[in-house]
Amino acid sequence: YVEAASFEPAPFNVTGRGERRMEFRGLPRSCTIRIYTVRCDLVQTLRHEGSFEVFVAWNLRTKDNLEVAPGLYVFHVEGAETGTSIGKFAILK
Repeated sequence: YVEAASFEPAPFNVTGRGERRMEFRGLPRSCTIRIYTVRCDLVQTLRHEGSFEVFVAWNLRTKDNLEVAPGLYVFHVEGAETGTSIGKFAILK
């Protein structure tokens, strides 16, 4: 996640930052996404429950509703029918 994404409201550069979010795309129909710090601390859990949408939006807030810090994060997607997938992303300020 760097600066902005095309799905965020425009014009954030004129009216302020606005909502920060990122999307997990290409998901199985039903899955759980867990986001961790590189020290294995759970940051947030997102659920995708049988929707026809193939993405889940995350507002870049922790499970305690705090803004996430810039840094490297690990995500774990667990689908009932598709197994698991692990990846990483960075948040820069």
